[in-house]
Amino acid sequence: MPIEMTVRHVSVNAGLQEQAKAKADALIEEFPKIEFVHVILDQQHKAYEVEYIVQHKHVPQMSGKASDENLLAAADGAYTKVWRQLRKHYDKVSDSHHERSTIREPNHG
Repeated sequence: MPIEMTVRHVSVNAGLQEQAKAKADALIEEFPKIEFVHVILDQQHKAYEVEYIVQHKHVPQMSGKASDENLLAAADGAYTKVWRQLRKHYDKVSDSHHERSTIREPNHG
């Protein structure tokens, strides 16, 4: 599972990059059908912007973007947004499969 990291308009130390990468690894671990994650760290004026772009099998790209004066807070916000989107997708898929399986159950009455 490739994780791509892009840093724009800001110098970020290796520790912060590793934390952002660890969050991407956590997404891949929790949602195993993820094909790749692209993390973008950027600075606009006085705020940092972080965006997680996730490509999932058979699903359009999902992304979470957040900005904050603190880089870690922006990374947490973006991670939370994309995690919610993925969780919602997985819940919808599991609910629809569950409903289909109950409809196909034979009637023993």
